[in-house]
Amino acid sequence: MAARRAFEKMLDGPETQLLGVRGLFLEAQRSNDADAAQTLAEQAVERDPKLAWGVNALLDIQARNGDWEGALKTLAIARQNAHLKADVANRCRAVLLTAEAHEVEAFNRDKALTLANEALRLAPSLVPAGELAGRLLTSKAEVSAASRLLTKTWRLSPHPDLAIAYAFAKPGLSTRERLKRVKQLADLTPGDIEGPIAVANAAVDAQDWGQARDALAPHLEEAPSARICTLMARVEAGELGDKGREREWLARAVRAPRDRAWIADGYVSDRWLPVSPVTGAIDAFEWKAPVDAIGRGDDTLMIEPGTDTDTDGSGDETASAEDQESAVVLDVTPDASKKKSGKDEAPRKTAKKSDKTASDRAAKTGSKTPAFVPTRAPDDPGVTQPEADESPTSLERLRAAQIR
Repeated sequence: MAARRAFEKMLDGPETQLLGVRGLFLEAQRSNDADAAQTLAEQAVERDPKLAWGVNALLDIQARNGDWEGALKTLAIARQNAHLKADVANRCRAVLLTAEAHEVEAFNRDKALTLANEALRLAPSLVPAGELAGRLLTSKAEVSAASRLLTKTWRLSPHPDLAIAYAFAKPGLSTRERLKRVKQLADLTPGDIEGPIAVANAAVDAQDWGQARDALAPHLEEAPSARICTLMARVEAGELGDKGREREWLARAVRAPRDRAWIADGYVSDRWLPVSPVTGAIDAFEWKAPVDAIGRGDDTLMIEPGTDTDTDGSGDETASAEDQESAVVLDVTPDASKKKSGKDEAPRKTAKKSDKTASDRAAKTGSKTPAFVPTRAPDDPGVTQPEADESPTSLERLRAAQIR
C-alpha cells in the first residue's frame, strides 16, 4: 500500500516523524487493528502531549475499553496541556471516577466510597455517584451522612434511584415510615414529576391507597406517562380489586408517553453508563424522556381522549378488545446484539513492538522511544481504501458543548 509506505518513510525524519505516526494510526483504524491504534496513540502522547489528536484518540480508546485508571491519567494530560477547560475536565473526571467506583464496589467498598465521594465533589449533581455513595454509607451504618448526601444530590437531580436509596438509608423502618421519609424528600423538589412518582411508589408499598391517589391525581388530566398509568393500575387492583379498571390503566400505559430514561445518541438504557455505546463519548447519557422512532416529540405517543375506553352505559369503563389488540409499543432502543457486532467483531491483530530497524532510526534522530510500525497488511492495488473515520471523539464532543 503506497500510503502506508509513505507514512513509514516519514518516521525516518525528525520533522515528519509525528506525521508518520498520525498516518499509521489512521491506517490502523481503517483496518480495525485496535491494538496497533492504541500503541500509536500512546506514542503520539509520549512524544508530544501538546498535540490534541493523540491525547484525544488515546482517551477515547481507553474509555471504550473500560480502562478507567488509564483514562484518568490521559485526562490529566489533556488538562495540563489546555485541551479542556477546568469545569469540563472536572465533570469528565467525575464520570470516570464513578465508573471505576462501580467496578471496584464488589471487592473494595472503601475504595469505591472514596472514588464516589471525590466524583460528587467535582460534580454534585451526578446521580450515579450520589446513589452509590449513599448506599455505601448506609452499609456502614452512617445514616445521617447518607441522608444528607442523597438529599443534596436529589435537590440538583431528582431520580428514582436516589429516592429508593433515601427510603432505605435508615434500616428497620416500616413501609409507612419509609413513605414518610420519601414525602419529605419529594417536598424538596415540588416542580419535578419524580417526587410524586416516588411518593406513589412508597404509598403503594405501604398500601396507603389514598396517598397514592393524591400524589398522582394532579398528573392524570393530560396524557399521563407510562409509569403513572402503571401505578394507577396497581392502585385500582390493590384498593378495590377492580380488574376492569386495572386493565384499562395497563392498556393506557402501553400507548402512554414514554417516561424518562438514560439516553445517549438515541440509545435507551435501563441503567447509567459512563460511555455511549454508539459513539464512545464520555458522559453522554442524560436522564430525560425519549422521542419516538421518527424523531418527533413525546406528544406523538399521547392518547386522544375517548380512544382508550368503551362505556357500556352502566358507568363502568373498560378497555375495548380492539384497543388492547391494536396497542403497539414503540421501541427505539437499538438492538444491543447488533451494536456489539460489526467493527468490534473484526479480527484484531497483535501490535508488534519496534524492531531493530526502528531502534536504529530512533538512535539517529535522538528519539527516546523508537516509532512503532504496525504489522504490514498485504498490498492489493485493486482495492481502494475508504476514507479515515473522522467522527468526533470524547474530548472534541466535550469541547463542543457544556456537559450537564
